[in-house]
Amino acid sequence: MMRDLPIASQRAFLTRESEYYTRQDLYRFKYDDYVQLLRTPEFDSKYYVAHKDPWTYCNLVDRKLPIQGWKIHISGSYDNHFEILRIVFDYAVRHSISLKFVTNRRFFCAANGRESSRPQHGKTIVLYPEQNAIKETLEDLYLLLKGYKGPYILTDRPYKDSEVIYYRYGEIAPVSYVDEYETIATKIYVPNMQLVVDKRNPYYELPEWIDDLFVHERKDVVSTFLSKYKVTGVLHFSSQGGVYEVLNNDGKKYVAKEARGFAAVDLTGRYGTDRLKKEYEILKAIGGQVAPEPIELIEDSGNVYLVEEYIQGKTLLKYPFENSPLIVGFNNIADYRSEYEVIARSALQALSEIEKKGIVIGDISTGNIVFEFARHGRALTGASPEH
Repeated sequence: MMRDLPIASQRAFLTRESEYYTRQDLYRFKYDDYVQLLRTPEFDSKYYVAHKDPWTYCNLVDRKLPIQGWKIHISGSYDNHFEILRIVFDYAVRHSISLKFVTNRRFFCAANGRESSRPQHGKTIVLYPEQNAIKETLEDLYLLLKGYKGPYILTDRPYKDSEVIYYRYGEIAPVSYVDEYETIATKIYVPNMQLVVDKRNPYYELPEWIDDLFVHERKDVVSTFLSKYKVTGVLHFSSQGGVYEVLNNDGKKYVAKEARGFAAVDLTGRYGTDRLKKEYEILKAIGGQVAPEPIELIEDSGNVYLVEEYIQGKTLLKYPFENSPLIVGFNNIADYRSEYEVIARSALQALSEIEKKGIVIGDISTGNIVFEFARHGRALTGASPEH
């Protein structure tokens, strides 16, 4: 059985049906550097510019950045991030604040795509205001950016109810050193002047010697997804979200895929939420004979969850490591060849059934093929996948 349809991008599905097909002309590559569209004589007199992919750095000529401190991260969507940048850039220049931002649309998609790291995901603009002005800067930006939406930045704390303004304490212009792997690494100081690593976990965490800027009241939010399913295990994490083992209220096991709002954008401007909705429609079109049965799609506070059938079995990715004659010995070579022939025929039959639905899978991996053999000793007694 096909456990999972590969949907790293909309190009994974090419089909004769227009509702599944993504036109190639939607892939709008943009290489124009944003700083060239924004710079003014005032900016040129105050700042020097440097580039290091995916960032453009705009640092004040007459001010040195501190090693560490409070900084502000701004997120944004595919459609609004340049508009947000224009507002924030103008504010930074007027108030003499150093900043960096994604260089262009292509780098925005790279920094906010599915393959980007979870701690870095969503960070489109970073501002480094004077430490004694951090609260005033947050409030000014809050008023300027009301109503804008973007991905949640996992490492940071949101400012008030803003959906694009976040802050955290960490490295700004850290101390560089050569680590034990002979690569350049960075550290910040603790109060006793020892150097420590600025940990970037995918959740908000303050250094133990730093107090938060604000006192926060806990807000209890009722989750539609968690009211119906209990998470019992994690299968995978990415910047798009998690893949979980879950139990429903009756104790039945399922797999739930998560797509966070405005996360994992691709070059067409589509997000992980869009792709997960598309996967749900495709799974319904295919049916549960050669792919997991889709159970339901839940939209919850901007996130999307696809709950689907849990498939028990082995993956073709792991199978050779447990059964290959090169690993376990050549005495089982006949069984191994026989089993592989059965798997290959069954996989090709499954692909044929999917194509009959008007859907062509343009990308598949051995980790997405799941099967289960019934054996008597080493002899195959029911050598066929579940479906």
